[in-house]
Amino acid sequence: MPSGDAQRAWFPEMVEVLRNTWRASPSWEQVIALLPRFDEQRARIQAARNIRPPLVKCRYCGSRSRSELPKVSVRSLLFALEKNGIVPPDERKRLESDWFRYQKKNELDAWGNKQSAPGERAGRKRVLPDESAS
Repeated sequence: MPSGDAQRAWFPEMVEVLRNTWRASPSWEQVIALLPRFDEQRARIQAARNIRPPLVKCRYCGSRSRSELPKVSVRSLLFALEKNGIVPPDERKRLESDWFRYQKKNELDAWGNKQSAPGERAGRKRVLPDESAS
């Protein structure tokens, strides 16, 4: 496995699909609908290449375990568009600004899902050590 593949979010095959599917001025619903496709494609690539997630160390207990890469977010997709020359930087910035407005107006998380409660980040829960144990 090449160095860095365990942390890689966008493989060349995914970028090629992005390049072929991206259209100027898509609706945000269309963009959000693309995200599961990239998550599935990344999982298939990692399985085919026997790429295991990186080891991470718990800052509280010191145990080591395999991490899980986060799902592809709208913002990750926008940065991939710019990084791979599909859209210029000014277009990415405009898209990102439009996304933030749409996200706030519709109370969506980073992946385009409705938030459970205003301001809550769905799918991301911080687990703190049990303070009563000390």
